[in-house]
Amino acid sequence: MKLYLGVWLTIAISLGAVCVVYAVVVFPIGLVITAAFCGAMTAGTAAALASADSTERQLWGRCLRIARNGAGIVVAAMGMVYGSGWSGLLLILLMAAASPATLRWAARRLGSSISPADRAGAVPQVGSSCLAWGSPALMTDHQLSFTWRLSWLQVGLANSPRELLQLVEHRSALLDEMHQRDPEGFGRWLLTVPHPASDPYRI
Repeated sequence: MKLYLGVWLTIAISLGAVCVVYAVVVFPIGLVITAAFCGAMTAGTAAALASADSTERQLWGRCLRIARNGAGIVVAAMGMVYGSGWSGLLLILLMAAASPATLRWAARRLGSSISPADRAGAVPQVGSSCLAWGSPALMTDHQLSFTWRLSWLQVGLANSPRELLQLVEHRSALLDEMHQRDPEGFGRWLLTVPHPASDPYRI
């Protein structure tokens, strides 16, 4: 996860800095300052509302940091959209979707999408070690599908090469178990050239 975070931050900061400079050059400075102020106020207010339980010192620090980021994001977005049009807006959405925070949110949402009855079985908890997931042979079909999709998200969040290797080995065991249970259905799924996080039981 640290490596992914570092790569994402490097790309985001580099691209954002170029777009901020471009916005300052092409837009009136008054408009840039106004947009940055609006972005900072919006982000800071949202952070304050979401951190109501924090201490005053923590609250101020968090709000100032998020307000600064909000100002930069708004100005960078102005420059990117003005310079690249719709493709710039699409790039902003892609960067937001690929952010570590979005991936963590998606993992939590996926983890909460399963029923309590299935969760009580062999389904792993989000963020748990793959060593605690149990044998695929003990899982129901629904649990196999859930674990297969969740494990792909955790591949992108692996904290070390060892953890990544464990996830890859576990995914291989899941594939073997799905093939053993339904060879024909598994073959049809493979013919669709599936995404690594697709649900094989929908085919």
